Amino acid sequence: MTDRIRRAEDEAKKRGMRIVYPRAHELFIDIDCAADMCEFTRRWPQLVERMPGARYDVRPSPSGRKGKAHIYVSLPQSVDELTRIVLQACLGSDRQREILSWSALQLGETRPTLFFEKPDV
Repeated sequence: MTDRIRRAEDEAKKRGMRIVYPRAHELFIDIDCAADMCEFTRRWPQLVERMPGARYDVRPSPSGRKGKAHIYVSLPQSVDELTRIVLQACLGSDRQREILSWSALQLGETRPTLFFEKPDV
């Protein structure tokens, strides 16, 4: 377990959350505002055109703040971590988060993408 994951687990525990990692065929889109959701909605057809059968589920962000959401995308095929980060950023996910995930990947992190979720999700 890396220091980054250990810190994330400690933070999740402090906040009463759990960590969720994407499966090989999933993307995690972190929406922070209405503009990000508009970007996702605008870009989604382009992804589906290239990956027919892709679908998604929108869930409220555990922060509870208005306009924030977690989008779980299921793809018809597996993707590697770099492709996951690129697609997440292209679909409007929090750009700072994706830059940090890319940086973690470059430093050898094997699971750079994660969400904090409430235990009942």
